[in-house]
Amino acid sequence: MLSDYPDREICKLLEVGFPIGFHRNKESLNLLRDFKDQKEVLQVKNHRGAVEFPNDMEKYLVKEFTKGAIIGPFHVNPFDHGIILSPLNAVPKKDSTERRIIQDLSSAGGTGVNSFIDKDEYLSEHVSLTYPRVDDLVSLIKKKESGSHLFKRDFARAYRQIPIDIGDNFLVGYAWNGHIFFDIVLSMGLRSAAQICQRLTNAIAFIYRSLGFDIINYLDDFAGVEFPTMSSNAFLELQNVLTFCGIEESKHKAVGPSTRMDFLGTICDSVKMTLEI
Repeated sequence: MLSDYPDREICKLLEVGFPIGFHRNKESLNLLRDFKDQKEVLQVKNHRGAVEFPNDMEKYLVKEFTKGAIIGPFHVNPFDHGIILSPLNAVPKKDSTERRIIQDLSSAGGTGVNSFIDKDEYLSEHVSLTYPRVDDLVSLIKKKESGSHLFKRDFARAYRQIPIDIGDNFLVGYAWNGHIFFDIVLSMGLRSAAQICQRLTNAIAFIYRSLGFDIINYLDDFAGVEFPTMSSNAFLELQNVLTFCGIEESKHKAVGPSTRMDFLGTICDSVKMTLEI
């Protein structure tokens, strides 16, 4: 389905995992530490937001382990070389009592993992990341007709189902209660995560468009517009494409065909042809 897709590397990256884009040089490799003694692991400091919500942290680790998104726990460094352990934090989720667990990959006085990830270059190629706007959805509505149906679907767990290159696992470690864990999917807080996610969803959108449908993708969100007589099928086919690509969908966030839908914080009405904030 991607035989005509211009990004020829995407299939390989999906198979082996996405490198996080960490530049290995003398300065960056100074971040590596051995952690061969558990006393060292116990000294790793996490942020107050994580320390004050231990139950949320425990739930997170159990969930991520169950989902196959992390490896661990290890008492000491399991690698035969140094590793990087970044502080954890827990921040409130919007409209929820739950907390979002993130790695502070920009810590250590500006010398964290993110400091060695170039936001303008990835795998020796220039990164020109552009996101769709509400105006792009409006253009699709105009392309169809007044009263066209809008719908959307998105990934479950945002970046947390996109695999990273196994050779980068040692760069995205963290410690909790004297144990070491490593992400094997994109970390929340990773500088390159957004462009990697957009690159992946661009490919998924290409597959969907090849079936004759219109779609725009903003990171892990997909929004479509279709004639009322075809919208139910278009909505179902988007689900089928996500399933075909091995993507777990956030079922409760899916919005079925309707003439009114919130996209990027703006309510689009295809009958009145209006936008509301």
